[in-house]
Amino acid sequence: MSNRGKMGFDGIAAGRGDYRADLASCRPASSTIGPSTQSPSSAVGPVRPTSGASRGSSSVSASTPSNGPKSAPTRSSNPPASSGMGWDGILTIAFLGLLLAAILYAGLTDSSGSRASRSEGSSARSAQPNPPQADSPPLFPRAFVTAQRANVRSGPGTSWAPVTQVDQMTEVSIISEEGGWSNVQLPGGQDGYISSSLLERGTFQEVRNLVCKDDEKRKPYSGEILKQTLTGQHQLTVNAGSQDVLVKLRQGTQTVLAFYVNQGQSGVVRSVPEGHFNLMFASGEEFSRKCLEFMSAMQVTADPNTVAFVTTYESDGYNNYQSRVAAEYTLTRVSQGNFVPRSVSADDFRE
Repeated sequence: MSNRGKMGFDGIAAGRGDYRADLASCRPASSTIGPSTQSPSSAVGPVRPTSGASRGSSSVSASTPSNGPKSAPTRSSNPPASSGMGWDGILTIAFLGLLLAAILYAGLTDSSGSRASRSEGSSARSAQPNPPQADSPPLFPRAFVTAQRANVRSGPGTSWAPVTQVDQMTEVSIISEEGGWSNVQLPGGQDGYISSSLLERGTFQEVRNLVCKDDEKRKPYSGEILKQTLTGQHQLTVNAGSQDVLVKLRQGTQTVLAFYVNQGQSGVVRSVPEGHFNLMFASGEEFSRKCLEFMSAMQVTADPNTVAFVTTYESDGYNNYQSRVAAEYTLTRVSQGNFVPRSVSADDFRE
């Protein structure tokens, strides 16, 4: 007879059939579950029905007395004792196992979703840019020096000794004011006192326009020298183009010569000093004599090479000769020109 109803060790029946498998078959032979009439030494396997008994939930037993006629067989009202757990118990355990697995799976899924949501939320928060921080106002109000050069003193008055000097348009921070004097902090962090009449509050351009305001309205003529700190015997000629030009000779940041040339004219200076200089040209509108610059639309160019105004000495054996430089610049494009100016910032041109 085939064993179609044998139970596997995973606790799930492969199908219903003629045999019932005892759950104890999945355990050691010495252990039993529930009441059992099977001895520990009996073999594990399918239990066959009692001889002459019909299949069903009840069993039939017969007894034969030694004397007298045979009595009719009697049906027992009590079912036979089971040696293990029935199919209902097995199916119940299987159902509970599946239910427990479903609950665990749902819990893991919900936990993973919560972690993912928290992770996405934190990622979204981290991805948001920080709001821009507004620039904090300066600790002290700012001002600019309006004098060509101002003394910084150790106390609020002319009786206090100067500790340093600052140039025009130097920016300072005003810490306090008393008696016409301002306690200021210089760009390097040093403290001192400057006369309040030499300071002006406002933006750089506002103060610059105030400082450079020209009382003299007369326009300079071509070749007019506006500043000269050194003199010599060399010559410089500048031919202007379509705009007025301010010419400066610089040694480092110091202007040693500045002169003016009107548009379409030539300016000649015959007192150029000895030395090597940077030659700069500025054009624009609203020229200021006080600041030696154009107050509007100023553009600056320069010779990219250093210009040498150097005297040379020669001798023919009888006489000694001195040769001086006579340089000429034409600020318009010409055929076979040898000068290509470079651009310079307005700040580098200012005094």
